[in-house]
Amino acid sequence: MAIIFKLTTAGRQALGNAAQNGTQARTLVSIGLTATAFTPTEALAAVPNELKRITTIAGDVVAKDTIHVTMRDDSNQTYTVRGLGLYLDNGVLLGTYSQAAVILEKSAPSIFLLSTDLRVLDGSVNISTLQFGETNFINPPATTERQGVVELATAAEVQAGTDDVRAVTPAGLASRTATDVRQGIVELATAAEVQAGTDTARAVTPAGLASRTATDVRQGIVELATPAEVQAGTDTARAVTPAGLVSLTASDVRQGIVELATAAEVQTGTDTARAVTPAGLAQRTATEARTGVMAIATQAEVNAGTVDTKAVTPKKLRAGFAWLLGANGYIAMPTWLGGLIFQWGEFNDDMMYGGISMPIAMPNKIIHASAFGLERSDGFPMHVDAAPDWSYDTATYSKTKIFADSNQGNYFGQEGRWFAIGY
Repeated sequence: MAIIFKLTTAGRQALGNAAQNGTQARTLVSIGLTATAFTPTEALAAVPNELKRITTIAGDVVAKDTIHVTMRDDSNQTYTVRGLGLYLDNGVLLGTYSQAAVILEKSAPSIFLLSTDLRVLDGSVNISTLQFGETNFINPPATTERQGVVELATAAEVQAGTDDVRAVTPAGLASRTATDVRQGIVELATAAEVQAGTDTARAVTPAGLASRTATDVRQGIVELATPAEVQAGTDTARAVTPAGLVSLTASDVRQGIVELATAAEVQTGTDTARAVTPAGLAQRTATEARTGVMAIATQAEVNAGTVDTKAVTPKKLRAGFAWLLGANGYIAMPTWLGGLIFQWGEFNDDMMYGGISMPIAMPNKIIHASAFGLERSDGFPMHVDAAPDWSYDTATYSKTKIFADSNQGNYFGQEGRWFAIGY
């Protein structure tokens, strides 16, 4: 930080040229020291109570209002400094500075060495023309254009990255690590760390990246497969490109991509390279001239017999159809054939006594029944129509028995046969 230097009237005039329309070059030749604190004024002609004048000075111009001055005294004198003044080569006091606190104390065996920036607040005076004598030990502040003294930056200042006047040490540089919000130095990751994929602080090298190959359990880099490799379908380490995928067309010996068939192509049934969608399959309905999909007919539709676009299942085809083949048996037609039932059997007793029980009941009605046997009196064959089982108690038909009409059963012998039709 520069101290404020007060110019004297004589010093300001000494910097001006003869025409008083500019400045002229002047050389600082000495610095007067005092142990007395004083008030710098423009009227001063000498440093109050000056105790020593130093001629071993050096310096440099930092700006038109700031100079950097270094002074040295390696004598064995002892003194205290609270003020100082700069003298020009013509003996004129250029300006002064003083403060109540001690600026510097010198002991006998020590070397007095003071380096500071002096700044003047008088904007009308340009002190950049000042020159110095001995300059081999000056310590001006360092800039991007000039070497000089510089303060070392702290680790926090290095990490903040905003200070442009302090210097970075190796330790400070080591603290400037890179993060996801800050640029900085970074350690290189090993191949194992790259493959693990969990380290968030190290950088990946090209060699490390090359080791991060993709597997079925890890993301990574992958080599592209050729069309031949895609079609072979055996490589487990390379990736398929769109062009390679297009080359993998499906065939009857290889899985692959396939174009969808139109409804017309599905109905034609000649294309061997395209795939059928559910919607396309639904269009391939069965007709008398082509195979295809078909809905299942309901039992009512099977019974009605008018629908010509649906299929009949075995269950519905047989609905109501049953049989029993034997001496006493029946054949029951399916419902779509009217549900007719044909029954037959043998009897070995008079038909009048309890009637003849059929193997199964007629669900709706006995249409006709006949009995065949031998006449009791002479043994001649005899045929009579039989009637449904009539219940004299309830005046109803049970649909399970038949008997000879008009008491003709009394004329039958012990054996005979019967036949009945119903539904």
